Amino acid sequence: MAQLPTSPQIKAWAREIGFDLVGISEALPLDAANAQAWRDYLDQSRHASMHYLARTGPLRLDPRQFVPQAQSIICTATNYYSPDPPRGPKPHDPDKSPPGAGPRGRIARYARFGDYHDLIRHRLHLLKERIAQACHPKPRLRCCVDTAPLAEKYHAARAGIGWIGKNSLLLHPTFGSYLLLGEIVTDLPLEPDQPTPDHCRQCTRCLDACPTAALTGPRCLDPRRCLAYWTTETEQLPPPDIARLLPPRLFGCDTCQDACPFNQHPTPTSDPDRQPHPQWTYQTLADLVTLSDAALKERFAGSAIGRATPNHLRQLAQLALKKAPNPHDSPENR
Repeated sequence: MAQLPTSPQIKAWAREIGFDLVGISEALPLDAANAQAWRDYLDQSRHASMHYLARTGPLRLDPRQFVPQAQSIICTATNYYSPDPPRGPKPHDPDKSPPGAGPRGRIARYARFGDYHDLIRHRLHLLKERIAQACHPKPRLRCCVDTAPLAEKYHAARAGIGWIGKNSLLLHPTFGSYLLLGEIVTDLPLEPDQPTPDHCRQCTRCLDACPTAALTGPRCLDPRRCLAYWTTETEQLPPPDIARLLPPRLFGCDTCQDACPFNQHPTPTSDPDRQPHPQWTYQTLADLVTLSDAALKERFAGSAIGRATPNHLRQLAQLALKKAPNPHDSPENR
């Protein structure tokens, strides 16, 4: 006789392991509208230099192509919000001063602690092992972070974790959009959750806030104009009209998130694994320009910032320095 855990049991295990939110969706293909939107995205080359999206495009349309005979997707979300650092260290408190001196560049919140891929993948595997131990016969269980060919925001929304906001990010009433997603695709027949209604209504604050108009419409992001794309996904510098808007950003861009009403009073994470590391939060521009490749790699080892090449970080730091020539007028403090 088969022995299978229930959906409530799996959710309880996920929370014990450290996931803030968990829901279950059926492993079904994207609906017609979302499938066509994905095809249009690729056909119009909006994926820019992210060629892996085109290579794995068909897999993202149907999770059963990714994991044969999949029936359910266990969707998790992990809150990573931490407040911005103080605008400037107090002169009488040198222990809180960032390394170096002069203007500083800005790092997106998700990159201020250890690489989230490692964190989420580790916790997913702990959950996978717990589920496998409770099952007879052993089920198929495949862990996914955002590098897997899975439409994770779509399935997370179907699992009731939140809804996809107009900035194309998953939103939750309590945690806003500061969420790291992870999934386990399985052939277990689990009871699915109900989707969460869309709460964005008529709000367009995220669209209005985007400095480069990369959000061309509700839930329509053109990475070719996105500042996060130009700092994290390519080694090239953007055209001049976009490059002038990059500083003080060095890695990622939180502008559309900062504008969202659901992110005005988010709940800070208390998880020690998601606390910002000073070395990855404060980036003195002069340091980045002068440090060697080896020194930059050492500084960002274990961080998502390590995805950027040393040369690209230097170029971005040089752009930011040109915008903030006065060492007493940090771009972070404007």
